[in-house]
Amino acid sequence: MKGSHELTPREDAIHASDSKSAPKDAAQWHAAFQYALAKELKDCADVLEFDFEVSLTTEPLRIDAVVIKNKGDSPICKNIGKIFRKRNIFEYKSPEDSFSIKDFKKSFAYAHLYEYLNDSVNRKDITVSAVLTKKPNTLLSYLNKEGYGISNPETGIYYVEGLEYPFQIIESKKLDKQENVWLNTLSTNVDPKSMLNMIEMSKDDKEGSASYIHALMLANPDSVREVIAMGSEELAKVFEEAGYMPKEKTEALLQEKEEIIQEKEEAIEALLQEKEEAIHEKEAIEALLQEKEEKEESLRKKEEVMHRLVQEIFKLKISDNDISNLLKVLRIFFTSSEQEGNYMKIQE
Repeated sequence: MKGSHELTPREDAIHASDSKSAPKDAAQWHAAFQYALAKELKDCADVLEFDFEVSLTTEPLRIDAVVIKNKGDSPICKNIGKIFRKRNIFEYKSPEDSFSIKDFKKSFAYAHLYEYLNDSVNRKDITVSAVLTKKPNTLLSYLNKEGYGISNPETGIYYVEGLEYPFQIIESKKLDKQENVWLNTLSTNVDPKSMLNMIEMSKDDKEGSASYIHALMLANPDSVREVIAMGSEELAKVFEEAGYMPKEKTEALLQEKEEIIQEKEEAIEALLQEKEEAIHEKEAIEALLQEKEEKEESLRKKEEVMHRLVQEIFKLKISDNDISNLLKVLRIFFTSSEQEGNYMKIQE
């Protein structure tokens, strides 16, 4: 793409990706990065132009992006652009990829080739930036041992001093989430809230942002499911109509949402049934306890009456044999099936 008035990657860039990108349905990270880079620098668009997938030779050698500063004296205040000169080469690595020493050397080889193939470009006009998710600790250690100075002017940005071209490493996941939302969110760890935020920010440029949102959605399917679950069929239609998701996928997610709702409703119903059964069981236990207490109280009173009767019997002037017989009668009386009634009679 050339021209500061347009921030959308050209059509071939939307479908282009690293030749190493693999599965057919894999997120097209490079096209998403191109869009994110243009959005990050949109406030400087009047002095910048963007070339994406810049072919170096007839062979498939391409630079991911070249940001051209067409007004040399104009400062770039954006944190990732403070290093900029006239021609600013970007190498991008997807979240799954690392940036090795070999990748570093390849980036500088591409910069040399770019300079060689463009007679109007001077070496002092070129900078190189590597944008990646994983901090390249091995590379930084290597550069440090080689005697190059490394500074960290801002969180997520590293400058390497002493190279033939000014070089910066941008660790996108460490960038400020407010200032660099487009690059920071370009990852496989996008939560549902952030996903909704990016969709909202992209709604005025649905066609241009399609590659970006589509990459996020393919890389973060769980968050997409949660977004749709939080929303409604209308939100799923927005995904479909904007080209963010094929119709069959929105239908599958909506069906999955309905199944989840049904499962939750059935689980709630089962819990309510279980609760009701527990209440009945509790009531039955309480009834048994009440019955036990009543029987214990009845037994206690009977024992008191029996004790008083025995005391009265011993006061009578009768023989021991008669007392023994009388006690036997009382024992039978209190243990008969009609003991309750007998007990009441004795009390009277």
